[in-house]
Amino acid sequence: VKSTYVSAPLISKSFSPSIVQTGQNSTLTLIIDNRNSDGITVLQNFVDELPAGLVLAGTPSGSCPGISTFSSTTAVGIAEGSVIPPGSCTIT
Repeated sequence: VKSTYVSAPLISKSFSPSIVQTGQNSTLTLIIDNRNSDGITVLQNFVDELPAGLVLAGTPSGSCPGISTFSSTTAVGIAEGSVIPPGSCTIT
């Protein structure tokens, strides 16, 4: 009998700079770390809502597949069906 164990990805989030005044920009970085030897499929949209009062200042980019804003100015994430490869990917 072969058993397969899939580890959940680790997700870290940071803002730089971490404190801003009204009208200033801060860069959000999400790092998704897939510790498995195979890709993992996102079974539902992974959505990260921005803190109250913050909005996206531009189009998110990065190395993760399926980056989306979900037609919002206050959320970013990875669309359902995307496959996260082994290792780390980023959204900024």
